[in-house]
Order: sequence, then structure tokens, then C-alpha cells
Amino acid sequence: MKGKKVIAILFSAFVFVMSFAVFGSQAEAQRVVRVYRPIVRPYYWGMRDPFWRSSLWYDPYMYDPYLREQRDRYYLQKDVKDAEKKIAKDREKYMKDGYIDPKEQEKLLEDQRKYNDRLAKLQKFDRDH
Repeated sequence: MKGKKVIAILFSAFVFVMSFAVFGSQAEAQRVVRVYRPIVRPYYWGMRDPFWRSSLWYDPYMYDPYLREQRDRYYLQKDVKDAEKKIAKDREKYMKDGYIDPKEQEKLLEDQRKYNDRLAKLQKFDRDH
């Protein structure tokens, strides 16, 4: 009699645990994923813009040729200055020991080529505009 009780208790515990496994797997299979997408609404400070543009999306450099030319000229000049600084920095670094080996010489020549390319772009831009 005692053995039957133990077997009955173990069987009911097994059924109880297995029911959780079955119902848990069904709940995972029926999961619904919702994707919420934000709604973009422009906000206005004061009066609304009569031309329906917001300052967040309006880029004056895109529409004004003079401003675009000034911006392009600025970035080309900045590229030339940066290349010149890199040449000076590398030359100073390589000349610390007083000797420039062929590998360092190649790097300096590559820097000089980049500087010449950027300077040519700036000069072409100045000629065309």
C-alpha cells in the first residue's frame, strides 16, 4: 500500500511539472510582437512658417549657391591646412634621430602627394568660381 502511494504521488508530481512545460511552450509559440513607430510631428515656436519648412530640415547651403560656394571653399582650404600640418608633424617626428630611412621617406612622399592633390582641388575650385 505504501509503495502505491509513493508511485501515485510521483506520477501526479510528474504530470503537474509536465503540464507547466506544455502550457509554457504554447505561451511562447503564441507570443505577439508589436512594433510601435513614432509619429513625427513638427513643432513650431511662435508663428508657423508660411513656406512650410522647419528650421530642423531646412539647409540654407543647399538652396543658396553663394553660401554653398563659401562652405565648399572653407572645407577645401581646411583640407589643405590639415595636409600641411600632417607633413610638418611627420617631418618633425622622422627628423628626431637626424636620419630619414626609406620607409619614412615613402610616407613623407605620400603625404606630399596628398597635399598636392588637395591643393590642386582648391586651385581648380578657385579657377572655376
